[in-house]
Formats: sequence, structure tokens, C-alpha cells
Amino acid sequence: MATYVAVAIGVANASGLPKLPGAVNGAEEFRDWAQQQGYETHLITDENGPVTVQSLKAVIDSILQNGDAERLIIYFAGHGIEPVTNSAYWLLSNWEADSNEAVNFNLSFSNAKRSGIRQIAVFADACRSTVRDAASVGGGSIFPKSTISAIKIPQWDQFLASRLGEQAQEVRGADPTKAFGVFTRCLMSALRGEADQAIENRPPSVVPSEALANFLEDAVPLESGKIPGASVQFPDATSGWRRPADVYAELAAPPPGCAASLPDIAGFRRSADRMSEAGELAAARAETLANSAVAEAVSLNQEAVEKREQLFTARRGRKGFETGQGLTIIGGTLVRIACRRGQDAELVMEDGVPSVRVFGDSPQPIVFELDNGNWVGTCSLPEFVATIVIDGGTAASLIYAPALYRRFPQEPFDRIAPALSRWTALMHQGRLPTMKDLEEAGAILRGYQHTNPSFGILAAYAYERAGNIAAIDRIMQHFHEDRQPVPFDVALLSGKRIEQAGPRLVIETSAQHVPVAGSFPLMTQGWSFLDSEEYPRLLALRPGLLASLWTTMRAAGGARLAELVFQGEI
Repeated sequence: MATYVAVAIGVANASGLPKLPGAVNGAEEFRDWAQQQGYETHLITDENGPVTVQSLKAVIDSILQNGDAERLIIYFAGHGIEPVTNSAYWLLSNWEADSNEAVNFNLSFSNAKRSGIRQIAVFADACRSTVRDAASVGGGSIFPKSTISAIKIPQWDQFLASRLGEQAQEVRGADPTKAFGVFTRCLMSALRGEADQAIENRPPSVVPSEALANFLEDAVPLESGKIPGASVQFPDATSGWRRPADVYAELAAPPPGCAASLPDIAGFRRSADRMSEAGELAAARAETLANSAVAEAVSLNQEAVEKREQLFTARRGRKGFETGQGLTIIGGTLVRIACRRGQDAELVMEDGVPSVRVFGDSPQPIVFELDNGNWVGTCSLPEFVATIVIDGGTAASLIYAPALYRRFPQEPFDRIAPALSRWTALMHQGRLPTMKDLEEAGAILRGYQHTNPSFGILAAYAYERAGNIAAIDRIMQHFHEDRQPVPFDVALLSGKRIEQAGPRLVIETSAQHVPVAGSFPLMTQGWSFLDSEEYPRLLALRPGLLASLWTTMRAAGGARLAELVFQGEI
């Protein structure tokens, strides 16, 4: 008989970091709700001992081996970091002594999406702060890598308490048993049917996936804005469960007094029947201030996106190389270039802008050093010119455009170029293009029988976030049909095994070798999807990564990457 399973994890004491009593409280509260809904529940907290990667893997393994889980929900509360851009790591009890004692979110749930479970949801009340020098946190996957070659990709819901670089707020008081996370308080209010914005009357009244996402996107910023001295917190919500199996809670009847706001987060408790005049005024004032803080934060976020979008749109490099492929670097000064031994690339200057002319008719991994000592890792592709924008000493944008005199037409690229710049700007805030955006851009390119590498890479990450692995396979197939190599990131996210075939990397399919372009992730977040058994050399380099959107490394790590590329070892 198929079952619903919930795993609630709370880590209050991650070594070397402030205690979070609300983490255990939140895990217990989530467990209690899941039990009331009839879930098989597993509660894992550090009240009676450390929480380890192995203990979490053991629970997940038992669920998978049982084989009857139709729906799996995982809740985590505790400290989190984002050492690699657009990734997430949950810090466990002994992470400070052992960098592998953390949950690698990207790798764990990439594996989870291939586990055969029909529906999966993850709720994480944890920070996603970018911490300097934290790239050494390796973490591990709590889901095993699937050996099943043809499984149905699950419906996927993802609700993270904060966006890239932001903190998740915890409200504390004199009594630690009363501490709570703002995200968890909003979440539990919705799941219990106490927030009418999260309820749909179908009938009966239910709390479905999309309504829950909409409620959290509104409620979490508002309630965090009511906390004196706190910053506004924006959740990262991806709703992928589909009707009619998208219901988290079915309500017997609409509860009385439903409200989308939660005044007691700000310290004001509303009586069931009345509130004093002073209390009413204080609550109204808190609401007004919170709305003002949210509006200001939204405006600043939008302004940051627009500035980056303008930066990337204005900065376009060369439109062609006589060799058929190359790179233009804008905003940085090159010192050295490394490519594979026996292949050739050279630095050229045009109007003071450095470019790399690449020879040959095959894709080539290229690593170059900037004058600030950082190294950028990228890949040159036949019949395309790449423009790399350096901002703040790191690679902020990588856009491939067809060389004007090659077989791919320029018109479709010109039509989607503004969207590529905008998507890149959004990704600097941990946001991705919508499925509608991807469909529109993809239709333009397919109309010309053409797949743009930039579009393919960005779309693959968006589809992976949404749990749509089949769409990544389609992107890969489009590249192959266009007689183009598949960018490393797309191949990696597809979950297919990348193997060495002579001097080149390929994906083995039942009928043929599919060539892969590059030998390491071009986007920094791709490094968090690497498995230790398949990519030990690359994982050894990960501590050298900088918090950049596209792969950029500090001096020592970058020099090592350049050496490995030159020697042909990766």
C-alpha cells in the first residue's frame, strides 16, 4: 500500500555557530502536523546527540528500500550557507570539524528526483548566506545515486526560506521553547488552514501547492519586516505538484477568523474576540512599517537586476573570428591563457578589448588568469563567439553568439539576447527564468533548427530546479540533432554518465556517443552537482571557487585547474 512519508530535521547546535532553539521546535511542530495528516513520520534532531549525514542517509535508505512511498516531504531547520553561488548546504552538528558533515542540497535532491518516488517536497528554514572561504564545505548527498535508467521524474515542490545571499530570521525570547523561524511560522499557519490566502475551495477546502507558494511569497517578507532590526526575507518557492494530487491539507470546514497575516510574529497577540485600542494601533503601525520595508526591499532588488541587465546588454564582444571560434573578455585584463596541450589559443587585442582566438574545429576548455590573480574557467565552442563580462574581478556573464559567417543564423540570437541578459541578471539573485520564458525562447530557436549554448545552459538549470529532467534530455537531444556538442553543464544535469572516449568526453547512449563540450561546469553552481566517485579531481578544486555566477577561482585553485586542463587530465 502506497504511503505518505515526512522527515523532519532540526539542528539547533551546529558547531561554532549560534544556537537555534527554534530549529528543533520547528521540526517537532512539522512532525506533529504530518502525523495528524496520516503521514509516516521520522523526527531527527540534535536533542539527544549529533545529527550526521550517515544518520540522515540511513533514514532515507530505509524509506527507499521499503518501496511504497508515494509522497515524500522533507523539512529542515537549522544553519545553512551558500558557499557556491545558487547552491545550498545544510550544516549538521559536526560540520566545523568535518567539512563533509553537511547536506549538499543540489546533489541530494538531484538524486532524489531520480529515486522513483512520485511526489517530493522540501521545506528548508535555513539561511543561504554566501560566506567567504566556505567553499571548503563539501557536504554529501543524503539520497543515493539512482541506478535506474528509466524512471518517472517526480512532481517536485521546493520551498526555501530565503533567496541567494539572504538570511532566514529566527524570533527568540526568554523561553527557548517559544523560539521559532519566521518561515516556519508562516508555513505552519498555512498548513493548518489558518491563512485564507493559502486555501482553495474546490470543494472541500484544501491547502494546495500553488496557493501555498503564493501565500509564503507574500507572508514571509511581510512578517520578517515586522521584526525590529531584521532584514526583509524573501522565500524561494517552486511549485510543481499538479492537480488533483497537489493537496497538502484537506480542511473539514473553513476555520473561523482566517487571516493572511500573523501579528504575533511582531510581538502582538490578537485576542479571539477583541484587542485593546493601544494594541490595535501598535499592530496597524507594525503592518504599515513592514509593508514599507518590503516595498523598499523589492525596489532595491529590482534596481539591482536592472543595473546588471543593462551591464550585460551594453557589453557585447566581437562578432566573429577567422578561426571560427573564440572569446571576448570585457571588464578584465588577461595575464595568461591555458588550453589543452597540442591545441592552440592566443591573446589578441582589438580597441583595447582582450580576446582569445581559438584554433581548431572542436570545443576546447579554456582557463585564463586575470590581473587580480583570479582565474576564469570556460569553454570555446566551434562556430560561436563567447562574450565574458568580468564584474568585481569574477565572471558575471557568459553569452555565446553565433559567428556571423558560420552556419547558424544570427537573427534568432538577436531576438533572445535581451532575455539571456535578463535571465543572467536574475540568477545573480538566485532566481531563474520562468517555464513560459523558456518555452518562448525555445520556440524561436527551434524555428531556425538551432540551439544556442547560452540558452541551453540556463534552461537546463531552470528545468533542474523545477524537477523537469525530461526537458533537460530534450535540450541535449536538440544539441545532438544540430550536430553541436552538449555543454558540460547540460550533460551533468541530465544525470547521464559522462565518460572519456579518447581525448574527448562523451555521453554514452544506447545507440551512439554524444560529444560533450568542456570538462568542468561552466556555471559555479554546477560544481555542487558533482559526485565524489565520478569527479574526484574536480571536487578537489572546489574549495578554490569564488562566489561568482560563472566559474571563477582564486589564484592557487585556478592555477591547478589550468594545469589539469593543459595536461589533459580533465
